[in-house]
Formats: sequence, C-alpha cells, structure tokens
Amino acid sequence: MINQKLIINEDEKILKCLSKLNDADIKCLIVVDKKKIVKGTLTDGDIRRAILRNVDTNSSIKKIYNKDFKFFFENNFNEKKIRSILENKENHIEIIPILKKNKRLKKIFFLNNFLKDNEISGKEVKDIKVVIMAGGLGTRLYPLTKKIPKALVKFKTETFLKIILENFFIQGFKNFGITLFHKKEMIKSYLNKIKRYEIEYFIEKKPLGTAGGLYFLKRNKEKYIILTNCDNFYKINYLDLFKYHKKYKYDFTIVASKKTLKLPYGICKMINEKFIGIVEKPEYSNFVNSGLYVMNRKVLDLLEKKKIDMDQLIGMVERRKMKIGVYPIDEKSWIDVGTLSSFNSELKKFI
Repeated sequence: MINQKLIINEDEKILKCLSKLNDADIKCLIVVDKKKIVKGTLTDGDIRRAILRNVDTNSSIKKIYNKDFKFFFENNFNEKKIRSILENKENHIEIIPILKKNKRLKKIFFLNNFLKDNEISGKEVKDIKVVIMAGGLGTRLYPLTKKIPKALVKFKTETFLKIILENFFIQGFKNFGITLFHKKEMIKSYLNKIKRYEIEYFIEKKPLGTAGGLYFLKRNKEKYIILTNCDNFYKINYLDLFKYHKKYKYDFTIVASKKTLKLPYGICKMINEKFIGIVEKPEYSNFVNSGLYVMNRKVLDLLEKKKIDMDQLIGMVERRKMKIGVYPIDEKSWIDVGTLSSFNSELKKFI
C-alpha cells in the first residue's frame, strides 16, 4: 500500500509542501502531474534552498523539484542494487520509486525497508548532546515565574522542561545537558525525581547570557550540539535537522521560522512624492530566528568564561568565516511561549 501522504501534485504551492514534509517521517515526496504520471521528487532540502533564494513560497514547486531522479521500472530492478544506492550517503537519495510502464507509481523503496529503526537513529545521535538553556529569570512570564523558574512552568500536567525533554527523547536523543542559574536547585531536584533522562548540569555562578553557558561544554567530547531555549516548542524531526546540518557541512545551523505580518490597512504607494495607488492589507513575510541551533564542537573554541548572547556568538562564527546554514520551517512548526500573551493564547493550539 502506497502512502498517499508522500505524493504531491506538481502544481502544489511550495509552502504547503514544506508543511507536508515537516509532518512526514520521510523528507522526500513523489511529484506527479494531473494524470498521476510521476515527474520527479521533492526533498525538504529542495524547498529550503528555494526559500533561501527568496523564491515566492506561494508559487508552485514546478521550478524547484528534481526532475532528474533515480527510479526503476517494475520489470527491471533488484532490491540489492536499490539498497546499495540508498545506503550510499554520497547519493543523498532517501527514496526510490518503482514505476509501471506508463510511469505511474507502483511502489516506493525507503532505506527503512532494509534497516531497523534503532539502527538508523542510533548511529546518528551518539555524537550529539542536546543542551537546554534554562538559566534565565523568566521575567516575561511574570507572575507565573514569581515562585518557580520558567522551565518548571506547567502546561496542563507537564512542565515546559518535561515537554521539551520528552520530545527529543521519543525521537531517539538520550544525551542531555542543561545550563542553570536562577533557582537551579529547584530544577535539579525536579529532574532528579524523574530519573528518566541522562542529564549533565552546567551551573553558571553568574548570568552568562543566552550563549555563554556553552563554555562549560569545552570539556565534553560530543562532536555536535543541539541547543534550544526552555520556552520554545517545535513540531519538527530533530534527526532530519541534524542530517541537514551534516549534509551541507555547516559549522553552525540556525532554525528559522517563516512569519507573516498582515497589515489591517490600505497602504499608499508613492514614487517621488507622487501617489500611484493603494495596496489593500499587504502581507510581509520573513524568517525569524526561532532559538534552536545545531553547532559543531569547534564553535566552542570561540567562547571564554564570560557573558555572551547568541547574536554575538553568531557574529563571531561569521567573522571566523565558518559556514553558517539556515534550516527554514513553516510558522506552524514552532511557538515561543516565553511571554504571557503567547502562553495564554497560542500554546493550547500548538500542543
């Protein structure tokens, strides 16, 4: 049985395809025309590169999907050859469609067809440490944080911290670190009672900003770090994020969310003080830093034991001419609950 969620029409809009890929286990779609003829494949990498080239996300995928794709006809393939293609990481091929004579889809082969799930994820995550920044005062969430730290604010029955940890844990990530300062003993006591996660504590004796706490990881051996704040939630596949970072050999990857601002007014267009028309309720879109990052170990060499914020660290990475990547996600895949208004109005829709 073919999973219809992996099939997309070539007339579909880019942004909708990105949402579909964010929801899929496999980050590759089969592109078909109106007659169900297979025309190519579309990966999340194809879309993200198009977005970073400022291609209009409301345009169709016709100009960005891969038309030179690998496939076999149903009467001319063998599984051994298909496995060798999928296992070769240099090919960057995630799926291989099997086509009928009329080029309609017969079957899809995935790497998962040949490997066990734990075999796939275990190899990828062993060199990764997931670090949660939880040392802040949480002033934007006051009065919820009057007596407890931001990380322990609850949504329904679970704390922010437990939601974030569990989201990584169920995706195969087991090696965690957490930076602490404000009400650190309260957070440590809470985590020690859970006993579900392997957590290393990095204690700041004074506030070190949004990136300074990473200094303490210099003594660790992990090759990669995934860094997140304790007031951001995501609906993404973290392993796919890491694979993207590694595939394009980035030193530092920023997860950016597309946000659209719609003005409720008509805008007067002017050229040289001459009125030329009105644009009704225009929309402006851009990508914003969501507070989730992947970095290579060598980025830590830039840090000293002093206060530094993330924008400063990114500037240092840029000045050293290290390779910085951006991993775009759609706005439905991320929420910042660090303010009282977002906590009250948006969190219930997200989780």
